[in-house]
Amino acid sequence: TNNMSNYPTTHSIVEVTFNEGDVKQYVIGASPTIGGHLTRQASETGILSLYNADESYAIPLCNIREWKIVHRPQEEGGQK
Repeated sequence: TNNMSNYPTTHSIVEVTFNEGDVKQYVIGASPTIGGHLTRQASETGILSLYNADESYAIPLCNIREWKIVHRPQEEGGQK
């Protein structure tokens, strides 16, 4: 039986710098290694597509100066 629920969900933060200088962060349900796939997809479509279990975003590349993906540490239950 393949029970994926035994594995922790990995999240990353995509930091997008827009042409006018605004910076926004988006949480995605993937590790930073998805960067190559997102780059290829954006190159083919002209859209940076970001998604997680609750939201998805489609950002035209013509509006983006740069973007980067960083690992989001997994939150532990309870207090830090």
